[in-house]
Amino acid sequence: MLSCEAVKGDIINVIPLTIGIELIHNFTLVHDDIMDKSTLRRNLPTVHKKYGEPTAIMAGDLLFAKAFESMHNISNECSIFKDVEFGLIDCVKEICEGQQLDIEFETRKMSQRMNI
Repeated sequence: MLSCEAVKGDIINVIPLTIGIELIHNFTLVHDDIMDKSTLRRNLPTVHKKYGEPTAIMAGDLLFAKAFESMHNISNECSIFKDVEFGLIDCVKEICEGQQLDIEFETRKMSQRMNI
């Protein structure tokens, strides 16, 4: 939103995008907490600790879907929307790739500690 203001844009036009980005961010946190077996997030019980893993997975998936639903409220021409949507899709793919690298790193660290 600050970037939009910096170029004299109307922040009302970017609200659906900012909501979508924040929903994606929260979806990744819910799923990451499950994978990392974290018990706290911001000094509160993680979603999977409070409601169970199946509910947490579904909550994360719902946040993911709601992010793209929010994007459909962008009020610009279709080609701009597609560019923005593809940008967000690329971001999600990179998040998934990064999470996989994190998992592989943790597995490698564990193997090295066990001298395997």
